[in-house]
Amino acid sequence: MKEIHSQQVIEYIPVDRRNMAFTARRLPQRKRITSRHPRPKSKGSAELWHYRMGHPGPEALKHLGLNSLGVKLKGPSTAECPHCVQAKIRRQTSRRPPDREVKKPLTEIHIDWTDLTEAYSGYVRVMYLHDNFSGRSFPYFMKTHGTEAENLQVLRDFIPLMKKKYNLDIKTIRSDNELNRKKTRNWLRLQGINLELSAPRTQAQNGYAERSGAVIQERARAMRLKANLPHDLWPEIVNCAVYLRERTPRYHNRWKSPFKKFYSYVYGTRKQPPLAHIKAYRCRAYTIIKDAQLKRN
Repeated sequence: MKEIHSQQVIEYIPVDRRNMAFTARRLPQRKRITSRHPRPKSKGSAELWHYRMGHPGPEALKHLGLNSLGVKLKGPSTAECPHCVQAKIRRQTSRRPPDREVKKPLTEIHIDWTDLTEAYSGYVRVMYLHDNFSGRSFPYFMKTHGTEAENLQVLRDFIPLMKKKYNLDIKTIRSDNELNRKKTRNWLRLQGINLELSAPRTQAQNGYAERSGAVIQERARAMRLKANLPHDLWPEIVNCAVYLRERTPRYHNRWKSPFKKFYSYVYGTRKQPPLAHIKAYRCRAYTIIKDAQLKRN
């Protein structure tokens, strides 16, 4: 395309001026386009305005005539555009909840992993175990990227710990295919735990763990930026983000915190999370040195 006389032209055919004739006349006052007499509205169907405006959404098209000058829609204010279907197509993931209802803590665990740059302590990964009943999260920090030995070591530590500490049995573990290893499957089968895996390359099916892990990472990142802390301190900040998230009311818990919902079931009483000791990151603090503790000064 070429720009000729301020117009984008595909093919320009010049015309000999000798064969052209113009009528020089002045428009009547009532037909002139002035500030007092603006340009008349441009009429068109919703489909035409949809093409004119660069394929906007149906809601934007519906309000176009109400919030713009010179627009007059004829007919229905919606348009069905096959080109939009092709251009804006996205992968659809089923968000249907499982048929079973979780009535006890730790009955169903969702697992997710997040890789980060190496921390000061050598950790490069965090493995989250999320309780579907209460929303509590249990982070485990790793020094390798996804080996079966380290994943299995976490499960061998976490599952007996929950049994001894809270007398709760884990029945189901939902995860992506990273846990689909022979030794892991055999060990979970011996423990009587059902392993449910998402379809290959469809991590969104494990959406609960993905969203919970993302929320923790966002809160940790926000605290780190606010306090201007180095990135290699992320294990400490992630631990703090998990601690604070457990004590924050959640909509899915009917505005109960994961802490309250979990411990209220375990102890049979309404256990409220204490928050009087909470301090903001980057607040001023003082360290008691050894000589001061021993009152040598």
